Amino acid sequence: MLTLKKTMITLLFLLMSTVSAVGTVVASEPNKVYVDMTNSSTSVIPGQSASLEIGIPSAALPDTKGIQAAKITLSYDENMFTTDGLLRYDDALGKYIWRDDCFTLTRPYDNGNYRIENPYPTDLDPTDNKKEIVIYVSGNKDKWLSSDSGAPFVHLFLNAKETVSGSNTSIAVRTENTELQDQDGNDYKNYTSTSAKIYVGLPKKIEIVRGTLPPSSQAISMGLNQGMEVNALARFANGDTTYVTEIAKWKSANPDVVAVKTYGSISGVSYGKTILTATVGSLVGSREMVVGAMTEKEKYAQPDFNVTVTHIPSSDISLKAPRISVIVNGKFAEEGLLVDGSVYVPLSSVGRLLVLPVGYDWSTKVPTLAGRAVPQFKVFAGTSYVKARGIPTVLPGAKTFWDTQNKFLSIEYLF
Repeated sequence: MLTLKKTMITLLFLLMSTVSAVGTVVASEPNKVYVDMTNSSTSVIPGQSASLEIGIPSAALPDTKGIQAAKITLSYDENMFTTDGLLRYDDALGKYIWRDDCFTLTRPYDNGNYRIENPYPTDLDPTDNKKEIVIYVSGNKDKWLSSDSGAPFVHLFLNAKETVSGSNTSIAVRTENTELQDQDGNDYKNYTSTSAKIYVGLPKKIEIVRGTLPPSSQAISMGLNQGMEVNALARFANGDTTYVTEIAKWKSANPDVVAVKTYGSISGVSYGKTILTATVGSLVGSREMVVGAMTEKEKYAQPDFNVTVTHIPSSDISLKAPRISVIVNGKFAEEGLLVDGSVYVPLSSVGRLLVLPVGYDWSTKVPTLAGRAVPQFKVFAGTSYVKARGIPTVLPGAKTFWDTQNKFLSIEYLF
């Protein structure tokens, strides 16, 4: 099971960079409740936490009303997931609820504009091998849960059981036990829902990479007394990848040459060669390490900018993905891609037309736009693409529009 430290780090990461799903289906059916994995990964290793998000992509309902209050009920397979380590008992309520550090409301708490009750577990039908999570959240007058960007209003964690081995599952919105209310307190029933499809199982391969550079069969060179960060990258059969650096067991075959300090943090102790290994379950990834004399240029050289994502689809996906025309502030950008029901736009092209700097945050391993983290992204043929629906969250005031008839995406941002 992931440690509480890992959970809290992940939660802080989500707070800094909230993003959500997008696609032509959502755009053409705006009144929709959906559940989506916040890290875009459709694969979870047994014992890891799945991070879920809930949002309502709907700018306004008839008569300019929005969804102001919601009781959302999620359903999951109790043989696949567990709430162990996520709950605390509340004496006042007389029941178990989610720990404060294992969920978050992404809308501002200040001035009491939004309110959320700690999610709590329940079992509506003990015979169906499923359990449920109930979430109550609401906003004050003119504070809607729904939004045109579909930005999620709740993030929470659910742990995959350590005993699960190679199974597909989903976490769905239980519509018969989900209630939405508009600004006048009227029930709103004209919505549909989607589910988060997840594969729980071990990856097929573990690779050790330097920082966030792509996998390579070449040895990693480092200087004497030099520190370095390496990562363990898990690769699944379906093309998904995820960093498992903090749950891997690290070992240097010769600690007198390369010493492992903690979680992929290594240092060169003496000249020579050794094999560094990262083990997750029964899988072992290895990489040759060489500690040698380095030139001044090599010693102070900065790594080339290179984006590695936590979800790398197979090349066939990007080749077959429908091309989407993208217009940024009235000018055509490079084409976007429709992948897994979400529209992704080329980051460099969007940044160039917005006249905003594009960079990379090495600490969180995500690209940045105007200095803000953009964690939900993919790389196709060496080009970084970001989820279009996440742009208004990264750039407050930005707007995205989907033209259903002409099939193009428009992004507007004035600053």
